[in-house]
Amino acid sequence: MTQKKVCLASDNWTPAHPLVIKAVIEANEGYAPSYGSDVWTEEAENLIQKAFKNNCKVFVVPTGTGANIFALRLCSKAFESVVCADIAHIQYQESGATEALIGCKLLAVP
Repeated sequence: MTQKKVCLASDNWTPAHPLVIKAVIEANEGYAPSYGSDVWTEEAENLIQKAFKNNCKVFVVPTGTGANIFALRLCSKAFESVVCADIAHIQYQESGATEALIGCKLLAVP
């Protein structure tokens, strides 16, 4: 039996699931405003609020780095530090975004 290799390195290394492609095709009809004023963002906000069982504010961001910076900016000041593992994604793959955009230092620990 031949086994198919599955790469779990990153969500942007692999093809999209067929249901994702189907949803994109279905959403690609007509016109819709951008930047959070569309029916899909509203539906996502409602589903997230339902999952958390409260009327929380939802912020949709386009990338994981953007999400990390947004979240850390909410709880960190420029003179503070963020402690992370020395092999953390934020330490190696986010290209200094934390320090450049927030000002706080990453402290990598083993």
